[in-house]
Amino acid sequence: MTDSVPKFPSSPRLCGPTRPLQLNINTLLRSFSYRKLPQSPIRLSICKLDGSSFDVEVERMAKVADLKEAVEQVFRESMQESDIDISWSHVWGNFCLCYKDGILIDDKALICFLGIKDGDQLHFIRHLSPKPKF
Repeated sequence: MTDSVPKFPSSPRLCGPTRPLQLNINTLLRSFSYRKLPQSPIRLSICKLDGSSFDVEVERMAKVADLKEAVEQVFRESMQESDIDISWSHVWGNFCLCYKDGILIDDKALICFLGIKDGDQLHFIRHLSPKPKF
């Protein structure tokens, strides 16, 4: 009698720098109970355009939107004593986070399924959205 070993989908490949990272995880989420497991936060390093960096902590099952919120929170905390007001809609409209060669623009994507793990470094890059055609 042989035991069959369940086959898991291979890890997603990151797409090129001009295409967003995409992954259909609906079947994976239905198949496994990841949402029931306790989540421990992961620490990520974010490299700014000027070369400096800062750390953020997010849950392992965080979405890209949660990661962006963590980035915004770090800036809010660091600028509490200054009068500078950052327009985050402007920031996210012109810049995005990049992991390896892929850009993180799908706010609903789970970072763990994009290959992002504890200790990884992400970068801000200029992002030009395609202009709508009229």
